[in-house]
Amino acid sequence: MTVTKIAFLGMGRMGVPMAGRLVDAGHDVTVWNRTPEKAEPVVRRGARQAATPAEAATGAEVAITMVADPTALRSVVGGADGLAAGLGSGSYHLEMSTVGPETVRELPGLLPAGVILVDAPVLGSIPQANEGTLKIFVGGTEDAFEEARPLLETVGSPRRLGELGAGAAMKLVANSTLGALMTGLVWNAGFKGFSWFVKDPSRFSRIHGSIATIIVFMIWVYVSSVILLWGVEFTASYGKFRRDIRAAGAQANA
Repeated sequence: MTVTKIAFLGMGRMGVPMAGRLVDAGHDVTVWNRTPEKAEPVVRRGARQAATPAEAATGAEVAITMVADPTALRSVVGGADGLAAGLGSGSYHLEMSTVGPETVRELPGLLPAGVILVDAPVLGSIPQANEGTLKIFVGGTEDAFEEARPLLETVGSPRRLGELGAGAAMKLVANSTLGALMTGLVWNAGFKGFSWFVKDPSRFSRIHGSIATIIVFMIWVYVSSVILLWGVEFTASYGKFRRDIRAAGAQANA
């Protein structure tokens, strides 16, 4: 295996296991995160930690960004001591965040001339990141994709969908679809289960003679309540999916 010098920027819930897999595969990985303590699990696995994105990127053959949103990405790439200040011509930037195609297409203007940009957002969650089974939507030239493929295969299954921005566009579609589907399923299951008894309280009196049935009833109410509460939490965090839906709509109308 060819050892690659990698800068990995963004040690969030997904960044930590993804960077960890690259370390475990034998690559020379330097990590950075706005909150340094979050990088400690990867440092314990053998990564080095940089004080700034520029420091992490200095001398790197590949830089990977996995950050929260477009604002964070612009800051990490083009801000003071950003990635662009350390990355050299001929190196690769693999943008793996969920930021949308328009943001991806802004990046060449922030990066030094000669840096090869590939967008490669991922579909999956922490278990898939730990196992290296993420689905990776890739946008970029065929040559860039083939060059980046070995690294991407360390964290998942990459598939090239087109030119720059194609991967980011597909990720928006996937997130929007999954978000709408899961919200509907959660609320539907929770309300149906909980309302089964609420609509007809006499059902409880009809089953009071059976302890086993009462236990089943209590378990059912508990499970239904948990589903409902999870639905509330999911809906509260639905802002990210709404952002993706708006971005997907804007892209479709462009």
